[in-house]
Amino acid sequence: EVDAALAAYQAAQAQYRAIGDRLGLANALLGEAAARLRNAEVDAALAGYASALELYREVHDRVGIMNTQSSWARLEHSQGETASACARMREVLDLAESIGFGRYPIVRGWHEEYESWGCG
Repeated sequence: EVDAALAAYQAAQAQYRAIGDRLGLANALLGEAAARLRNAEVDAALAGYASALELYREVHDRVGIMNTQSSWARLEHSQGETASACARMREVLDLAESIGFGRYPIVRGWHEEYESWGCG
C-alpha cells in the first residue's frame, strides 16, 4: 500500500517537473514525505518536507507552508526535538493568524498540540 503510494507520488513528481508545475511538485513531495514517514524513513521524510517547503515558499502557497511545517513539527516532536518543534509550530500558528485562519478547526488542533508539547 505504501509502496504503491510512493510510486504514484514519484510518477507525479516526474510529470510536474516535466511541465514546470512547482505547486503540483510541492504537493507530490509532501505526499511522498508522509508515505516515507509511514515506512519509518525519517531522513527521507525530512528531506521531502524541506523540498516541499522550499517550493511552497517560492510559489507563496501559505496553506502548503502551514501543512508542511505542522507535519515537520510533529515529526520533530516525536523525535524528542521539542524546542525545534515548538518554534516550527509557532511559525505555523503565527502564519495562520496573519491570514485569518486562526479559528479554523485544524488550526485550533495545531494550537492544542503546541500547548500539549509544553510550548506555550
